Order: sequence, then structure tokens, then C-alpha cells
Amino acid sequence: MASSSSPWTSFKGFVYSRQGAPSEVLEEVTCSLPPKIAGDTVYVRVAYASLNPLDWKLMRHLPSWLIRKPILPCVDFSGTVVALGPDVSDFKVGDKVYGRIGDVTLESGTKSGALAEYAGTKASSIYKIPRTLTLEQAGGLASAAATSYAALVTSGQLRPGQSVFINGSTGGVGMHAIQIARNLVGKEGSVVVSCSEPSIPRVKQLGADTAYDYKSPSFMDSLSRHKFDVVMDNVGDHSFYYACPSFTKADARFVNIAGDIGPLTHMLGSFTRMAGHFLLPSILGGTPRKYSFGLCKWTRECYAQTEQWVNAGQLSPVVDSVHPFSPAGIRAAFAVMESGRAKGKVHIKVDDGAM
Repeated sequence: MASSSSPWTSFKGFVYSRQGAPSEVLEEVTCSLPPKIAGDTVYVRVAYASLNPLDWKLMRHLPSWLIRKPILPCVDFSGTVVALGPDVSDFKVGDKVYGRIGDVTLESGTKSGALAEYAGTKASSIYKIPRTLTLEQAGGLASAAATSYAALVTSGQLRPGQSVFINGSTGGVGMHAIQIARNLVGKEGSVVVSCSEPSIPRVKQLGADTAYDYKSPSFMDSLSRHKFDVVMDNVGDHSFYYACPSFTKADARFVNIAGDIGPLTHMLGSFTRMAGHFLLPSILGGTPRKYSFGLCKWTRECYAQTEQWVNAGQLSPVVDSVHPFSPAGIRAAFAVMESGRAKGKVHIKVDDGAM
């Protein structure tokens, strides 16, 4: 049990209470985690918080009337364990960890988030940082690896010797998906991706055999020369799924990981089309390819495989940029995310000496 003078009973965080642009709605506040730590809870001094597209999309599109309590954004982080609940046995104070925020509530009633000096999470949501990584490298690894693993392994069932196409390969997930796909298909398989023309050398360095410029007029013609076993779509354009029979095998799996978050009417239309992908048979005009939505699920199996790849040098976290933990730094980080031009994960450095 922590004393009332513990540092996590008064620390800085950034929250939003209404809909709008991150630069307009985020505000600095004083936060506090409960002095008494629940059984399976871990408190962490945050070193790096990592942004995901969902962070800014929710800010811009979640109606204010649905925001009952201030929201502390960001789920991905790395840091140092500072306190443990009585039921936690896998960690000790001082451990360097990474992971995702679990279901822990601040004293104010707001759910804990990583955009703060301290965060509360569940022991099942964090893991010790692989020996070859720094706190910075590990900051955004959890969601990037878990999303890629869910799409390629759980949903896509990608196997050695198969061919995979990754649509939108240079974001925080895509850069990691290339490497994971390479490990899964092996030398006998093929990894093909889409990206902008200047990014082609970088994605090939990460393991892509072929990269196509998605802006090229011949993009779809180039794809039609292939017959892929698995498609991982990081963009979420429904028309791409409709077109996939021209470049996939008859038993191919199409996995979408891009949540189509926008204005309410836009989302309703998107969800209707997605339901059609799942339910409409080809005889009634449905696309004759298996469709699934790859949900990010961080499991022990995923963690163990991720650690093995990382320590073997077969998976290297890609960080686009690191920004200071200040109002100006956080605005800059969200601006990079919203631009859609980030080449890897976007981090906020909270305290690299986290202890």
C-alpha cells in the first residue's frame, strides 16, 4: 500500500473533455492514482507514450455529449514499475516494461492513460522490455506488434511459402507488419507492399520483396499480376476489398485493420458496408473472398514470439519522431499523426530516466 506522499498521487497529465482538434481540446491537469493499489494492478512511471490513429480520431469525432468524464489518451507506453498490487508476482519495482494501459481508474474517475507522468495498468497488459531494446524503441511496440500479429497470424493464417500484400506499409503498424510477414513466409514466400515512391528503399530494407507506388496510374494493374494468399489492409478503403478478386487466390483471406472513425453518418455507412463484407454471399453480389477485421489483441503467445524475433534481430521497432512532454510538443506529435505521413511510431518522451 502506498502512502499519501507517493509521487503518483499528484502528477501531470493531458486530458480532453470535448470534441475537437487535439491542439484545441487537450489541456494539462493534475492527476492522481489511488494510493491503495488493487490486487493485479501495476503502477508505472511513464518513459514514452506512443500515439495511435485512434487517439486523434476519437478527439475529433467523439461527440461531446458522449464524454461523461475527461479522457486521458494513449494506450501504448514504456516505463519503469514503481508499485505493485499484492497479487502481482511476475514483476518487481524497478523493472523496465512496455505494453498497453489496462482498466485502471484515476481518483477523479477518469480512466488511466499513457499521456501522463504515471499510469496504472493490469499486470497482464505489460511485459518486460526485451534485452536488446531501449525504452524509446519499446514505447510503441505493443500495439504495432499485436495488430500485425492478429492480422497476419490469427486472422490471415499466413504460412511459410505464401504470398502477402500489405496495403499502406509505412505507418506505425505497417513498418512492423513488413518484418513480421517476412518472418512468417520465409525466404520461399513473398512480401509485397504499397507505399509512396520515396519510401520504396526503406520498405525493401525492412523485408519487402516488391513495393508499388500507390499513386501510380498502373498500381492496380501491377497488383493484378499477383495472386496473393493474404491481404492486410492498413488503409480501410472499401473499394479495395471489392477489387481484391483480381489479385488474390480464390481461398485468400482479406484482413482489414483500419477502423473507419469519422462523423456519425460516415461511420454508419462504413459499418453497413463492412457488415455486407461479412454477410453478403457472392451469389447476391458479395465479394467472393473471406473478409475479417483484425482486432489488436496482446496475448502471451504474441509477446513470446515478438520477444523472440526482437532478440534475434528479426524485428526492429521503427520510430518516426519523438516529441517533448509539453503542450507544444504534444501538439506537434498529434500534427504528425494527423498528417498521415509518419514513417513509424510517433512518441512523446515523458521521462527517459523513468524510475
